[in-house]
Amino acid sequence: QEVVDYHGSLGFWNGVDTSLISTTLNQEQSSTPFRDWPLYVGKKWKYVSEWENSEGTQGKTSQDVEVVAFEDLEVIAGKFKAYKIEYKGIVTNSRGFRGEMSDTWWYSPELKNYIRHVNADGYGIYTNELTNYTSAR
Repeated sequence: QEVVDYHGSLGFWNGVDTSLISTTLNQEQSSTPFRDWPLYVGKKWKYVSEWENSEGTQGKTSQDVEVVAFEDLEVIAGKFKAYKIEYKGIVTNSRGFRGEMSDTWWYSPELKNYIRHVNADGYGIYTNELTNYTSAR
């Protein structure tokens, strides 16, 4: 992700969409959260999110989530221990789209961040991963 100017505020740009950092950081805990702490292998929950993209299209994502592994993962930035978290479900939007979507996220407790994300939305498979990491001194 890259931090960018987004309508006069800071946003995260992932190469496709931009979301406000304040929206990402100041989320109220939901009964259907994106991440359900603490993470452990075998944990399952339901993730539901209503959203709007930068073009004004509104949508809903509904996915079943499972932490399937805690493993070593090598990315461009190095090798890290990470939880592998799989999301599988449906995405719909106000333009009439309805399709299956799967996401796999690898979360590194050491970095307190994601080191790889693979998204399959029916149109293609998109991968983002950590390319550089410098530890705090």
